[in-house]
Amino acid sequence: MSKPSKVPRRFKVSEQEYRVVGTEGYYRGDRYIELHAIEAICAHPGCNRVFRAAATKTAINKRQVNRRCSWHKRPGSPVGDRPQRPKKRVRKSPVKLALLKAANKIRERNLGPRAPKPPERPSYLD
Repeated sequence: MSKPSKVPRRFKVSEQEYRVVGTEGYYRGDRYIELHAIEAICAHPGCNRVFRAAATKTAINKRQVNRRCSWHKRPGSPVGDRPQRPKKRVRKSPVKLALLKAANKIRERNLGPRAPKPPERPSYLD
């Protein structure tokens, strides 16, 4: 049997606040799993519905919980409230660029002419 879980009664994911309203445990095979009933306001813009969902202790700790109500739920699409960071562009030094160009020239020289394809074998049906 596992220890009782230490899940906070209230927690936040980005700016969305959640409240744990109850727990329920069950056995899956020989493992004990505890589900927490959580309550929050939908993260969809303009929707102020309060919804309930179930989540495990691991999902709560990793902040992988439902963010939208059943009307606005879209599986696989994240809630876009986090600003996307621009990717850093790595600039290569002139020395590295020269080395890469030299390596590409060597590769091109070593390829040489390609070998011809072998003739196709006759089919056993012919």
